[in-house]
Amino acid sequence: MSSYTDIYATSPTSPALLSRIPALRGTIKVPGDKSTSHRALIFAALAKGTSELRGLCDCADIHATIDAICRLGAIVDFVADENGLSGTVIGAIPAPSNDPDEADFDEPLAACGIDSLFDPLELDCGNSATTARLLMGTLAGYAMAIKLTGDASLRRRPFGSLIKPLLSMGVRINRGELGCRTPCGIGADTLPLLMKGRSPLKAIKYHLPAASAQVKSAIILAGLRAEGITSVTEPAPSRDHTERLLGLFGVEVNTCGQTVSVHGGQRLHPADIKVFGDPSAAAVFAVCAALIPGSELVVPNIYLNPTRLGFVAVMRRMGADIEVVASDAAAGQDFAQGTGSLKVRYAPGLTATTVEADELPSLIDEVPILALLATQASGTTVFKGVGELRHKESNRIQGICEGLMALGVEVSATGGVGEDYVLSVSGIARARSSNIAINLSNYDDEHYDDEDIARASGFASGQTADSEKCAADRPVNEQVSTSVSGQKAACAVGAKNASLILNSHGDHRLAMAWSVAKRALFPTVEVQGLESLAVSYPDFLHDLEAAGAVR
Repeated sequence: MSSYTDIYATSPTSPALLSRIPALRGTIKVPGDKSTSHRALIFAALAKGTSELRGLCDCADIHATIDAICRLGAIVDFVADENGLSGTVIGAIPAPSNDPDEADFDEPLAACGIDSLFDPLELDCGNSATTARLLMGTLAGYAMAIKLTGDASLRRRPFGSLIKPLLSMGVRINRGELGCRTPCGIGADTLPLLMKGRSPLKAIKYHLPAASAQVKSAIILAGLRAEGITSVTEPAPSRDHTERLLGLFGVEVNTCGQTVSVHGGQRLHPADIKVFGDPSAAAVFAVCAALIPGSELVVPNIYLNPTRLGFVAVMRRMGADIEVVASDAAAGQDFAQGTGSLKVRYAPGLTATTVEADELPSLIDEVPILALLATQASGTTVFKGVGELRHKESNRIQGICEGLMALGVEVSATGGVGEDYVLSVSGIARARSSNIAINLSNYDDEHYDDEDIARASGFASGQTADSEKCAADRPVNEQVSTSVSGQKAACAVGAKNASLILNSHGDHRLAMAWSVAKRALFPTVEVQGLESLAVSYPDFLHDLEAAGAVR
């Protein structure tokens, strides 16, 4: 395996580059867990009374959920400080109709009188698929009409995996384009959606074709308004935030193996919830520290739910020096399974590993940053069963391939109809000549196909586009193209000292990964689309730089 210094040996400005890469040292505090924050807000809106919520993630996605529950009549009072959002939520969504105490609610759900799909209550979920899916499950059991919409990115994401079970429970769901009242089915599973709930719902026993915490959670929430027992069975464990958190709001949720079930008719009670640090945000800093010599970083107060720590096992298999230290003070908290810290030190000699499909649910959001880590490991790291990544804020598989390819990495993603995708990343990436600029700004992430096969090996380690003569022999603005999963990535031969340009395509996970690539490996990289960081971690760049400040 090449040394860290060797990685930069091909650049004529190696000493200057290395001097700009300080180690990550000290302590970095990450925002509250975003997944928990969404659920705490919605469950508090369902509870009769006042809930105290502390440490919510202060980001665009969470504000979309806050706006939605306010539209539904919840009274929210939050203040923002260094710990995130903290305050109270007074619930507004009434209990099930068979609850004798329901009449005690001063006011029913906002817009309960609206019963026509031609006059729905519109809820804008912004960029947040979690907001949309949880609200679909929450409101499925109310005889009211809602219209769910979102930004351009969210309107491209499919919701068919949730629409199918909700339809079987008695919900009416139509495609919500202007003038269109087509019942949802094949080709009509994207936002905007018009939904008319039913009270009470039919209980179902549903087998998910693929593990999904969001779909499972939505069905469980719908089950609270169903007659009988609703159960969801998954092929592999997914994140269990909903099951754990509902217990704190007084709801009994039963888990047996891969099946989760809930009795209809239960009501939620107010709760006092503290949200701990987001493991997905911590993973980004962990990888960055693992890549930079001399790094020794602590990320405290992390939510240590086992369904969120799959990235730790993968990093350990690759040889990273990462330690999970549980907090004694948090021992015995069933919801958190304890909280604690991540301690990460730089360790040379990383090796490739294989991430099996059944591991994916515990690290699905960490695939981009782990793929970056894999570029510095000897051998080829394989991620199996990553097809879901095609339907995130961007086609994340294609984005990973194009970005890593531009950094000089041999990477491929294979798959098609009837089979899931396999992402393969070969290490070790080497910095290429600063004469070359890769511009992916022409990438179109609005259209992608299940039959696409991403092959992004055209800029394999140590190569330049059209061989090494690209920089020397071609005019400054001549374009050399290579095909990537049906799209075109342009290699613009620029002037000396031009930098690599990586576009996150509006995807906050890619924006974080490419920012770490710049911070840890390729200082001349320019990352485009950094505004997407507001979705989950607005202060990310500040914290990333602060981790390398001289102490």
